[in-house]
Order: sequence, then C-alpha cells, then structure tokens
Amino acid sequence: MAEIISPSLSSFLGQAAWARLAEKLSLSGREVEVVKALLEDQRESEIARRLHVSPHTVHAHMDRLHGKLSVRSQPELILKILTMFLLMTAEPDSPLPPICGNRTSGRCPLNSLGRIADGSKAD
Repeated sequence: MAEIISPSLSSFLGQAAWARLAEKLSLSGREVEVVKALLEDQRESEIARRLHVSPHTVHAHMDRLHGKLSVRSQPELILKILTMFLLMTAEPDSPLPPICGNRTSGRCPLNSLGRIADGSKAD
C-alpha cells in the first residue's frame, strides 16, 4: 500500500500568516518555532533536537505558550492557533487571502466568530 504524503500543517500557513499570528498573540520567534513543530506532530524531545535546545527548554516554552494563550492542553493550543488564523483571514486589512468571499462586504460569518472569541456578543 502506498504511503499517503500530505503537506505539514505548519507549511500550509505562509510566512505572512506566521508573522501576523506572532504579532497578534505576542509570540516570540522561538515560540513560533515550537508551535510550528507541534503542528507537524512533533513531541517535545523531537522539537528539542530540531531546535538544538534541551527538552527542559522546550517544556518551558510550552508552559509559556499555554499561559499566553490561556489553554491547558496541546490540542487546545493547536485549536487556538488555527482559530486565530481563520479569524485573521476575515480582517478587512489582512494581508492573508480571504477564505470567505464575503469578507469585504462585512457579511463574513467569521466576523461574528471573532466577537465570540473575544468575549463580546455576536449579532
């Protein structure tokens, strides 16, 4: 049986997306590298080897990421990152390509999702 080859999730998001995401979430360059590795399904020990740091350092980055993003688990962290990416595509001034054809008209359903994620009431 042939192996199915799929692109990694981290490479699916372009440099502009990662830069904007880092800015919006106040992530350091190293934290972005850790998140990218998580999206490639790497464990902390693999991330440590990849970044040439100790596993303890990677664990410290993970703890900071959990705190910054107000999440308690790795799946929750990944979901938060992907949700932020989707919300960024709905922003009127976003350099990211829209995934919603109604972005410019203001009728994109992602706009109300952003208000819900921020804790404000949706329309």
